[in-house]
Amino acid sequence: MNTKEQKEKDISSEAAGKNAPEEKSDYDFIREKIRERPVNKKKLVKRSLFTSGMAVLFGVIACLTFLLMEPLLSKWISSDQDIKLMPVELNENMEEEEYPVEAVRPVDDPEPSQATEPADSENSSVPVQIEVEKPIEEMSLSDDDVENSSGDNSASPGTTSATEPSPVATPVDREVELEDYMQLYRKMYSMSGEVSKSLVVLTADQGIDDWLNEEELRMRRTTGVIIGENGYELLILADSRRITTSSEDGLTMRFSTGDSTRNVYMRRIDHETGLAVYAIKLSAIPEGAKDSYTIATIGNSSARSITGNAVIAAGMPLGSSSVCYGSVTSAQTKISETDASYHLLTTDIYASVDASGILTNVRGQVVGIICSDHHESGMENLIYAYGISSIKQLIEDLSNSQERIYLGNHLAEVPTDVMLAYDVPEGVYITDVDMDSPAMKAGLNRGDVIVKIGDMPVNTVDEYMSALHNCDPGENIKVEYARTNGTQYVQMSVEVEPDVFDDTVG
Repeated sequence: MNTKEQKEKDISSEAAGKNAPEEKSDYDFIREKIRERPVNKKKLVKRSLFTSGMAVLFGVIACLTFLLMEPLLSKWISSDQDIKLMPVELNENMEEEEYPVEAVRPVDDPEPSQATEPADSENSSVPVQIEVEKPIEEMSLSDDDVENSSGDNSASPGTTSATEPSPVATPVDREVELEDYMQLYRKMYSMSGEVSKSLVVLTADQGIDDWLNEEELRMRRTTGVIIGENGYELLILADSRRITTSSEDGLTMRFSTGDSTRNVYMRRIDHETGLAVYAIKLSAIPEGAKDSYTIATIGNSSARSITGNAVIAAGMPLGSSSVCYGSVTSAQTKISETDASYHLLTTDIYASVDASGILTNVRGQVVGIICSDHHESGMENLIYAYGISSIKQLIEDLSNSQERIYLGNHLAEVPTDVMLAYDVPEGVYITDVDMDSPAMKAGLNRGDVIVKIGDMPVNTVDEYMSALHNCDPGENIKVEYARTNGTQYVQMSVEVEPDVFDDTVG
């Protein structure tokens, strides 16, 4: 078969195929065209209206439910940031504390202001007596005042006697008995009982394996003093060096009533001194303690004659709940911290090296916070305390979460004799500057004398601290200082960009 015949045969076969009826397959339905269902507009409108109506009804019900439940829900989900806290001010006794003041005057002269011209000391027979003005708690245990007596032969004011010696007035008082001594201590112990109502015990839960081991507990607890409320929280000041602060539920606080709670947390801490302010929500205070605690009254630790006055060590001066008595032996020591200086009270009270708590005067007012890291060598068992007047501003700043300006200077006050001998200008002497601090970056060096911050002259560390407190952390601070060139001090000034202390937990 030639090629032509083959082609004709193929064409005939193809034509025959076209004319043959099409065979159906089982999968023909796949090639069928699906027609869209017609839209029922009326039904669609009805459904839309129904859905919209239900949405409106649901919204109305939700709004009514929220309005009715809002007071309850706000207590459950409210956060600390949504609450306006009241500023905290220490409960300070503003009356100036009086201490014994000796005065010498004639017995018969009732008022010094009424005295006439002084009599001749050689010829005067006016009896004299040393009078001591005392606070009521220091008065004699006798109910009678000290009586002045010049004897039967006492001369009247202005008269002289050449033959007989001048009679001297002697106070009339009964003899002090042993019972009086015991009564005095009972009175002081009663006062410490009232003070204890403002004290709490903070214990770090973490790391304690045996709650019956007194030695282990002693190393992880400290005494706190209730210093105020802000309308939402109860605030407690304590030395934090022996207790951990890594978690809010890691602390237990026990009130004087014995009621305990774990709902205590740290607000702010001063890493320089270790002093921290803890808080507990007023609503979380145990029922048994709500009407029993008191807010401590702050006394005056900067009085000129506080040295020698009686004090009570309350809290845990012996490492556990206890009370000790003694007196202030010195108030002149100062502890230099960064941009600050605090007075240190030393006492003759022998206590534990783990002591914590407060010092109060005999009126029950707090005059010191016991600290355990500033003892002199060989005197570790004597109680030392930060003078409350020198740390008052620090406590209020921590309580109110107030930003504190940080420059990085360590300061000292130049004694007057040194100032005159070396012609040092009045101001505060920089003993050291923190590395990479704002002061160092601005060029302040050790040996410079700061004389003014902003518009405020600075002659003492207290004035330096006050000037910084009045500055805005967001603005540069102009610091005027004097620097020696080898022969004399030269006045200079610099702009310092301040930082703020890290008072956060951790």
